[in-house]
Amino acid sequence: MIGPAKENDRAEMEGLYLSCFDDPKDFAGAVFEGIFRPEASAVYRLDGEIVSMVLFPSLPLSDGRRAGYIYAACTRPDMRGRGYMSELLGYALGRIRDRGDSLALLIPAKEELFDYYKGLGFETAFYRVEYPQSLCGMKRAEKGDLEAIAAVAQKHPLGVDVCRSGEDIAFLDRLYSTLGGGFYTDGERFALFDGQNIIFASEGKTTDLPRGMAVYFEAPGEGLCPGVLFD
Repeated sequence: MIGPAKENDRAEMEGLYLSCFDDPKDFAGAVFEGIFRPEASAVYRLDGEIVSMVLFPSLPLSDGRRAGYIYAACTRPDMRGRGYMSELLGYALGRIRDRGDSLALLIPAKEELFDYYKGLGFETAFYRVEYPQSLCGMKRAEKGDLEAIAAVAQKHPLGVDVCRSGEDIAFLDRLYSTLGGGFYTDGERFALFDGQNIIFASEGKTTDLPRGMAVYFEAPGEGLCPGVLFD
């Protein structure tokens, strides 16, 4: 049975997330604390248990549109291959369209999933960005730096990006601090470190390597380049 998640489903959903992804518990907890909303999520229940789930927060884009971001789409390992996720994504896409978002986007967790999502109507929509892999001259951002980082991030030099408020930047900082990372800055430039690599920065270069996919509910518009999406 498919339907919206309930507030008291959070613990079970977080457990399902941890069984499907390699992220540590603190990261998963920060994800659900920051983006889980029952009205922007869906679950597949079987005999009262959640066997598949997806989150789909609505994100504002720099061209004025909104995009549903399909995130944490997963099925319990012993229940895969039965079509639950295909059904669940169809339901989620309908919800995203009906609330007025212009498109739905996602980042496949593995390269082989591009073909799976293509079969569900998604198309390649944006590409990987190479960021300088050096924090030289930067310091760990403090609370007072985050609004300035948000202002720099809004310049969108590489294409249509997600609009991020200071609150959004603070969430990303908290999220990636669970991995030993967070934002760094020298007062002009910034970089988001995930504990191993720089995954978002004020400087970068688009490559021809596919990163994400989208389903459009209206004309596609200009090229997407949504930066970091807590992926």
